[in-house]
Amino acid sequence: MDPEVQLSTMREIRDGGLEITGTYHSHPRTSAIPSDRDAQLSAYPEAAHAIISLAHREPETRCYRITEKGTSPIPLRRI
Repeated sequence: MDPEVQLSTMREIRDGGLEITGTYHSHPRTSAIPSDRDAQLSAYPEAAHAIISLAHREPETRCYRITEKGTSPIPLRRI
C-alpha cells in the first residue's frame, strides 16, 4: 500500500470514530514471525497482526499482538 494512502486511510478511520482491529502483511522470504522492523513500525498495540510467510512451498500464517513490552502469539484455528 502506498504510504500516503495508508496514512490518509488511518486518519479517516480515526476521524470516523472507528478503530483498527487487525492488520496483515507478508514475509516473502522469511518465516511468519515479527521482525525487528515489524515491532518498530507497529502503531496499533491493541490490534491483531497477521503475518503470512511465503518462504516455503505452503504459505504459513501466524498472528501476534505487538506492544512496546514485546510480542505475544495469538492462536489461530481453522474453521
